[in-house]
Amino acid sequence: MLSKCVLVTSLCSLLLVMYGLLITITKIEENRCKLTYMYEYPQFVRIGFAENDQFPAYGLYAYSEGQLAQNARNMLFRGAPVIFIPGNAGSHKQARSLASVALRKGIDNGLRYHLDYFTVDLNEQYSGLYGGVLNYQVDFVRLCIQRVLSSYKSIPGGPTTVILVGHSMGGKIAQAVATSPGMAPLINSIVAISSPMDVPVLSLDHYLQNFYNSVNTEWKQNRTVCSSPGKAARLKVEDDYCLAPEGGSRPLDHILLVTVGGGIRDTMVHDSLTNSIFGDVHAMTYNVPNVWLSVDHQCAVWCLQFVLVMNRFLYSLLDINNKRVANKFIDDKEIRLKNALFYFKNIKSTESADKLVKNDVMYEDWIEDIRRNFQMTFETGLSRTRVQMIPLNFNPLYRYMKAEVVNLDTENWILGCAATEMGRDMRYCSAATPLYNYSSVLPPTENKRQFAQINLHDIKVQNPSWTHLLLKFPKTNEAFKFTVDINNYDDRVLDVQMPKWYSFGQSQLLDDTALGASFYKLRVLGMESSYQTLAINVDVRSCNVDNPFVVANISVPWTEGFTKYSYYYKKNHSVIYVYAPYDKPSGFNSTIDPVAIDLHLNPSCRYSLSYSQSLSVMMARVVQQFGQWVPAHCVAILLLALKHQVSVTPDNEDFKCGKLHTALSRSTPFFIVTASRVFTKMVMMFKVLPQPEQYEFSILISVIIHGASLSLLLMSTAAAWAAIVFCGNFVHKILLKIVCLPIPALSSTIVSCIHKFPMVIGGILMSIALASCGSAALICACIVYFIILTKMYESYLEHFVLKTAQRIALKLFGINIRCRGDQKEKPPKTKDETTEPNPGNQSPEAAVQRQEYDNVHTGLIDINFHLPLFLLLIVISLLNFPSFLTWAKHYTLSPSLKPDASLIPSVIIIGSLSVLWQMNVPRNISGYKLLSGFLYIAAVVCIIYCQISLYRLNFIIALTFVVITIHQLVGLKMKNE
Repeated sequence: MLSKCVLVTSLCSLLLVMYGLLITITKIEENRCKLTYMYEYPQFVRIGFAENDQFPAYGLYAYSEGQLAQNARNMLFRGAPVIFIPGNAGSHKQARSLASVALRKGIDNGLRYHLDYFTVDLNEQYSGLYGGVLNYQVDFVRLCIQRVLSSYKSIPGGPTTVILVGHSMGGKIAQAVATSPGMAPLINSIVAISSPMDVPVLSLDHYLQNFYNSVNTEWKQNRTVCSSPGKAARLKVEDDYCLAPEGGSRPLDHILLVTVGGGIRDTMVHDSLTNSIFGDVHAMTYNVPNVWLSVDHQCAVWCLQFVLVMNRFLYSLLDINNKRVANKFIDDKEIRLKNALFYFKNIKSTESADKLVKNDVMYEDWIEDIRRNFQMTFETGLSRTRVQMIPLNFNPLYRYMKAEVVNLDTENWILGCAATEMGRDMRYCSAATPLYNYSSVLPPTENKRQFAQINLHDIKVQNPSWTHLLLKFPKTNEAFKFTVDINNYDDRVLDVQMPKWYSFGQSQLLDDTALGASFYKLRVLGMESSYQTLAINVDVRSCNVDNPFVVANISVPWTEGFTKYSYYYKKNHSVIYVYAPYDKPSGFNSTIDPVAIDLHLNPSCRYSLSYSQSLSVMMARVVQQFGQWVPAHCVAILLLALKHQVSVTPDNEDFKCGKLHTALSRSTPFFIVTASRVFTKMVMMFKVLPQPEQYEFSILISVIIHGASLSLLLMSTAAAWAAIVFCGNFVHKILLKIVCLPIPALSSTIVSCIHKFPMVIGGILMSIALASCGSAALICACIVYFIILTKMYESYLEHFVLKTAQRIALKLFGINIRCRGDQKEKPPKTKDETTEPNPGNQSPEAAVQRQEYDNVHTGLIDINFHLPLFLLLIVISLLNFPSFLTWAKHYTLSPSLKPDASLIPSVIIIGSLSVLWQMNVPRNISGYKLLSGFLYIAAVVCIIYCQISLYRLNFIIALTFVVITIHQLVGLKMKNE
C-alpha cells in the first residue's frame, strides 16, 4: 500500500513539474519588446594585436556602419570606449543593437561626443556550463582592454578608462577582469545584463565553482560592501553590517557596478541570481522606467525599450562639461551613481529640491477646490497655465492624496507653498517649492501618465507654514486630464492572507471599489517563500470610458531592485501575479512589513477584486529555482535502490539482487524527510563537518523534486528494459557493424574484446579519456555497457529456453536432457535441509524480505545488479556532457580538452567498470550489509551537499563504483557458495 502511495505521489509530482516546465516555456508572459532596426549594414572590424596569437579562438572587433567603418579600419576612434562581453554560447554580434543605437545618437550630435563600441569574440564557448574556459576568457578580455585604450594614445587627453557591458556570463567575466593585476584603474563602470553574479546557474564542475569563489573573495577583500535587508540575508550578517575600508578607499570602490535582471521571462538566469552583494544599483527590466516589461535571456541585448535606456545611461556618463569633443567618462562615482539611479530606478536628485519656483500670477489661473475626489479633462488643452490648489487642512481622516496627470510633458508639476498673498479675488503664492521627488511615471511610456502619492498630514508637519499643495499645468494645445483622490488610507488598504499550499480556490476580496477611487493597496500576509504565487483578479464592473486600465506596483520589502510593474489597458479582466524573488530572510518580520501591491485604477470605472493561489506560475517558479536539484535526487534514489537490492537476501541464503523497479518504489518513502531535515540538523551540530547547502526551504519542494526524480527513474528503468529486451539484439548488431573496420582481423579482434575481454575495452576507453576528454570516454562506456547488458539478456534468454525444454521433456517423455554447460547435479538434500522455515516465526520485515527474495528470478540477478550502475553511468555522462561539447568545439585547435573536469571521475569509473565487466558479478560473498550502509550514507550526502553543487556528484558516483568494485574483489565467500 505504501509503495502504491509513493508511486501515485511521484507521478503527480512529475506531472506538476512538466506542467511548470510547459508554462515556463510557452505561457509565462508575452514578449512585448520592440525590435531594434539598423539604418545601415552593420560591420564588425577585426582589431589585431600580437597577444591575440596566444588565443587563436578569440578575437576583438570594433562596431561601425556604412562609410564610418573606414575610420574603424584605420583605427581612428574619437569616442569613449565601451567593450561588450558576450556570455554562455554568446556571439560578439550580440552587441549590434546596443552599438547601432549608440552610433545613431552620436551621429545626431555630429559625433562631437559619442560612444565607440568594441565587442569580444569568445568563440561562443559554453562558459556558463564549463568553467575550464573562464580564466582564458578573463585573460583575453584583459588584453582587449589594454589594446582598446592604446588606440587612443595618439589623441591628446584621450580616454584612460573603459566601460564593460557584459551579458550573461560576460557580466561575471567583467567582474573578474577587475580583479586582475593593474586592471581596476582602467575600468570606469560595469553593467551586467542578465548575469548570474554571485552564484552560478548550474555548478557542473569545480572549475566554475572555484572561479566564482575566487572572484567573490577578491571583491570582498578589495571593495566596501554595506548590507541592507536583502544583502544581509545573502551575507548572513546583521542588517547594519558594513565592510568598512581600512586606511581609505579600497581598490575596487571607484567602479560603478550596475546589475540588471530580465524577470520571469528569463528562464536561463533566475531573477534572484542577477543581484550582487557588491552591486551599487540593481534593477529588473520590469521596473526600469520606460521599459516596464520582462525580457528573456537573449532578448535583453536587442529589446529596443531597454537598449534605449542603456545608451541614455551610458551617454550620461560622458564628461562633456565645457568640451567640444568628449571621449572620457566621468570620474566622480557619486555623479555616476546618481545617473544610474535616475535611469534605472527613477530616483531623482534632491540637490535642487529647496530651490523656489517663481509663479507668474498674471498669466496663471489659481483655482482652489475642496472636493476630495474629482477628475477634469481638457480636450483642447489650456490657453493659460492652471494651478490647482489642494488645501492642507483636510479632515484628519482624509490625509492621503493621490494625484495623477495624463499627457503632460513637464515633470515639475507638483509644488508646495504658503498661499497667503491675495490678488484678483484669489489666493496665491509668488514662489513655491517643487516636490518632483514625489512624482513617478506609470507604464507604459506611450500613455505619458504621471502620479504622486503624498501624506498631507506628514507634509504639513514637515512644512508648518505651507497651506496648499499646487498642481501646476502649463498651457498646452494637446488634450490632457488630471485626477485628485483624497482618501482615508485605512479604507484603501486590504489584507490578503496567503492561501495554504493545497488551496487553489478563488476568494472574493472586494465586491466593488469606491466611487472615484484611483488607488488601493493590498498587503499579502504569509508570503515568505519564493515559490509562493498569488493571482490577483481585477474585473471591471462598470466603466464610463473606453480605457479601464489597471497598473500594479508590486514591492517585496526584503529585496532591492525587484519592485515590479504589471499593467493592462483596455481589458475587462486582468490577472496580476505576485511572488517574491527569493525567500524571506531569517529574522525579517513580514507581518509588520509584508509584500504589498499598489493598484492604480481608472477613477471612472468600478472594479471587483478577488484572489487565488496560482498553480501554473507557482510550478513555473519551482522549475526555474529548484529544477537543478533533480540530478542529485536521481543519484540518491539510485543509491537507495541499489542498497535495497543488495539487502533483500535473507541471512544464510545465496545472494540474489532484487528487482530495480521494486527497489525504486520501496526504498525512498521517508528518506527525503530525514535527509532534508533530520540529517541536516545533525550535520550542523558538528562544526568539523562542512556546512550543508540551502536547507531553509519548504518540505513541499523536496517532495515535489524527489517525486519527479523517482518517476523519471521509473520511466528510465522501463525504457532501459525495453531497449534491452526488444532492441538489444538489433542495436547490438548495428553497434558491431559500426565498430567493424575494413581490416577483417582488427574488426574481429574488437568484437571479440567486447564479448570476451571487457578489460581490454576498459583500456581502450581509458585511452580515449586521456587522449580526448573524460566525457567522451563516459559516453563510449555507456554504449559498451549497453552492449554488455544486451548480451547478458541474450544469455539469460537462451538458458531460460533450454531449461524450459528440459522440464517439458522430463514431464512428457521422462527424459532428462543435459545441456552443455550445465553444472554438475548436487546430491539430494536431507530432510532438515529441505524443510522450509516456519513463516509464523518470521517478523513482518523478514516476511517481506523473503517474498521479495523468492520473486527474484535467478537468471536476472546479473542484470538487476548492473542496471542501477548503468543508470548512474548515464547520469554522470549527462552531468559532464558540457565538457564533451567544449571538447568537440575546440577539437580543431586541440585534440584533447585542457583542463578537463571530467577526466578524473571518468578514469576512476572506467577502471572500476573494467574490473566489474571482467568478473562474474554479483558474487555470493559477505559484506553486503556494510555496502548497503555506505550506499545510504552516500545518498544522504547527495541531498545535503549536492543539490546546488552538482559537480560533487561526480565524486560521489565515482566513489560508489570504487567501493562496489573493492567489495566484489575482496569480499569473503559465503559458506554455501
